[in-house]
Amino acid sequence: MHPGMQAPLAFCPTCGAADASAPNPQGFRQCMHCHARYQISVAAPTIRPSGTNTGALVGFAAAMVCLLFAGLGAAVYVSTGAEEPQGPEPAHIVVAEPVVAQPEPPTPVEPDATPEPPKPPEVDDDVVDPVVAPPAVQKNPNKPDPSLRYRVDMDGAHFRGPSDAAVTIVLFTDFQCPFCKRINKTLAEVTDTYGDDVRIAYMHNPLAFHERALPAAKAVEAAAAQGKFWEMYGLLFQDRDSLARSDFDKYARQLDLNTRRFNATFDDPATARGIKSQQREALRLKARGTPSCFINGRFLPGAQPLEAFAKIIDEELKAAKSLTDEGTPRSKVGEALMKDALPGI
Repeated sequence: MHPGMQAPLAFCPTCGAADASAPNPQGFRQCMHCHARYQISVAAPTIRPSGTNTGALVGFAAAMVCLLFAGLGAAVYVSTGAEEPQGPEPAHIVVAEPVVAQPEPPTPVEPDATPEPPKPPEVDDDVVDPVVAPPAVQKNPNKPDPSLRYRVDMDGAHFRGPSDAAVTIVLFTDFQCPFCKRINKTLAEVTDTYGDDVRIAYMHNPLAFHERALPAAKAVEAAAAQGKFWEMYGLLFQDRDSLARSDFDKYARQLDLNTRRFNATFDDPATARGIKSQQREALRLKARGTPSCFINGRFLPGAQPLEAFAKIIDEELKAAKSLTDEGTPRSKVGEALMKDALPGI
């Protein structure tokens, strides 16, 4: 290289350091740092007079300083002349794109290779799931249990049918209740079907929201005092809207009752007390609604059809026949069937 000519600085494309090495005739340089070879295009060097020997020494020292600051990317250009030199043409650096390693493709599966299905979990034959019993059906504590038998105090009741009947149906009723009127027809069918095997026991339960139920009960008791209970019973149920005191007097005359005696019994406090006593019996058994029936102590609520009565009656007659076959007198059969009846709820 000419003594007065300096090689332009370049940046090595491999290590990125400032390189002041001189190119060979083909334009290749060898990095002073990493010794990698590279080629750049450069402008023609600028030739300056060397000046004195002192200037040459100063130029050499300046080149050394450039090498010291190469790591910081700074280039120092020192000249002995008065004119500022033109900078070299920027180096044209070609940087190759990095090669990214491609992952190996997965190994293809043979077409006829069927994956093995997962194995089912092992079951220990000795372990058996416990059998959980269904929850017990909760009985309504506010009503009689139809599957049980209850003893009903029939004091003051009015009966239709023989006293030695195997089946006794106790009926709690209300003269102002439309369903009680309906059940009368069913009970008439029961009497026609079973005859002397069944007797009906009528008892009072005038509901508080029926204002004329209690006066009607007093009227039928006043007629019963003269032996006309069932006759007055039928008249009162003919028209539930005709339960005024004047209607009771009319019915009494229609039945040829002693009206003075009828009115005296009607107004007697003992008559109301007897009715209330029967009502308390219904409440004790929690038979609050009307009509409510107890067939040999077995509860049957509401205006049920003949089939509902027949089912229970037939079961009771079958039990009664077993007792008579064993020698129980007919007059004692009802009492024998009620032997284990519950006193109440």
